[in-house]
Amino acid sequence: MQQYIGYACILAAATSWGFIGSLTRFCLEDGLGPMEIAFWRMLLSSVFFLLHAARIGAHRLHNLKDTATIFLFGALALGGLFSSFFGVVQLGGAALAAVLLYTAPAWVALFSRFIYKETITRTKYIAMGLSLAGVIFISLSVGGLGGKIPLTAVLLGLLTGVLYSTHYVFTKEYLRRYSPITLYGFAMLFGAIAVLPFVTFAPKSASTWGVLITLAFVTGYLAYWVYSEGMRRLPLTKAAILATLEPV
Repeated sequence: MQQYIGYACILAAATSWGFIGSLTRFCLEDGLGPMEIAFWRMLLSSVFFLLHAARIGAHRLHNLKDTATIFLFGALALGGLFSSFFGVVQLGGAALAAVLLYTAPAWVALFSRFIYKETITRTKYIAMGLSLAGVIFISLSVGGLGGKIPLTAVLLGLLTGVLYSTHYVFTKEYLRRYSPITLYGFAMLFGAIAVLPFVTFAPKSASTWGVLITLAFVTGYLAYWVYSEGMRRLPLTKAAILATLEPV
């Protein structure tokens, strides 16, 4: 039963992340830059998480070492991921960004093999190949990968896949000691602090604020909460493959 709950949680998270594109498009059309959108998404998500953490009495980190590690996770795996992803979109287009981001299951399989000694079976290899092929076909049907692709875009895109995969490896370890509410509350806050120096703020209408709050609540707070609950119950590679429902 716990395994099926895990499947449902990961699929719910992937569905929530699927709203990122439409909500972000509204903000871009209203004059906000990608870095500012990423900043508000993380900052507002951290507010939701930390309010929840305070309500259940889980709003403290255990020690300085954990604080430093979670800061690095927030700055690199959240702030770095969002920054790199938007860089790929700018240099090579959204389709290329999606394809390279979802190399993540392969990285997860590699990391889980050496860190957690998970067995990579033939079925897992086939599932990873099918999921990546599906992402490529979806991207081609939506926007294509035409034109000359800069090497910088490819390298940044592969970096997004690696950074995205670290979520699975990192949270699997720290969810043994922290509630996902606590973990992502502080990680989102630290990620927002890390990208703040690179943000240019634009004027915002009331409707834009409403969209930013929705973006943070649905694709940040809600998505990462249920995602973490799924991670508690599933092997890393399975969770990574299931999350590729997002581009669908």
